[in-house]
Amino acid sequence: MRVYRDPLVHFLALGVLLFFSYYWLNPEQGDSIIEVSDETIARLEQKWEILWNRKPTEKELQGLVEAYTREEILSREALAMGLDRDDPVIRRRLAQKVDFLLDDMSDLEKPNDDELMEFYLNNPDHFSIGPFLSFYHIYLNPEKYSEPAAMGSKLLQTLRTGAVLPEHAGDYGDPFFNGVGFHHRSKSQINRIFGKGFAESLIGLRLNEWSGPVQSGLGTHLIYLSHLEPISLPEFESIRTTVTQYYLNERRRLAKDNAYKELKRRYRVRVIGTEQI
Repeated sequence: MRVYRDPLVHFLALGVLLFFSYYWLNPEQGDSIIEVSDETIARLEQKWEILWNRKPTEKELQGLVEAYTREEILSREALAMGLDRDDPVIRRRLAQKVDFLLDDMSDLEKPNDDELMEFYLNNPDHFSIGPFLSFYHIYLNPEKYSEPAAMGSKLLQTLRTGAVLPEHAGDYGDPFFNGVGFHHRSKSQINRIFGKGFAESLIGLRLNEWSGPVQSGLGTHLIYLSHLEPISLPEFESIRTTVTQYYLNERRRLAKDNAYKELKRRYRVRVIGTEQI
C-alpha cells in the first residue's frame, strides 16, 4: 500500500521504536514519583485568580493539577533523553535560573555608617552630578554649504564684534529642530540631541563669547557658552539611600562572582582549536 511508502510514516515508526527502546534500556525511569504539594496547588490557584479574578472551581483545579503533572512528566522525559543539551534557549533559561538563585543567596546585612561613608568616598564617580551646560548655538546645515566650516569661521568674525546677542542666534544660520537655546543641560541630554561627544567638545570653550566652529553629528555649529556648572559630589546625607543601594548591589555582585568562581573550580574548560584550557 502507498501509505507504507510515506516518509512521515517511517519517521513516526522510528520515533515510536526509539521511545520504547529508551524505556526498555532505562526501566527505572518509569518508577519516578511526582508529588503535587499543597504549596504547588496554592501557587496554581493564585495564578488562576490573577488571570481570571476568581477562584477556580473544583473541576478547573483538577485540570490545573493535571496540566502541571503533564508538564512535569514531559519535562522530566525531555531531560532524561538529553533534549536540553543542544538547545540554546533552554541553556540560557537554566543559566538565568541559577543566576537568580545566586541572587537570593547573596542577601546581605544592611551596612553601617562607616562602611557606607567609606564606599561613598572611594566611589565618587557613582554619585557625582554634572557638569551642566547652558549655551546658544547657530547651526549651519552641511547640505546647504560646500564648506560649512569655512562659512562658520567667517560668520564667527561678525559675531565676535558684539553686534549679535546670543538670544538672537536664531536670526543667523539655518533652522534647528530643537531651537537655539539650551539651559542647564547634562552631558547625556546634550549628546542625545547633537550626537556622541558633542557636550565634551563644549566644556573647554570660553564663557560668554562666541566660539567655533564645532562639529556635531548633524553639522557645524557656532557656540555661545553662557554657563558651566562643574561636576560636584552631593552631601552624603542627601543621597544616603542611593549610596546604600549602590553598596548592596556591588556587594551582591562580588558575592555572585565569588560563587561562580567556586562553581567553575569543579570544571576543566577546554577551548577546542586553541591552547587555552
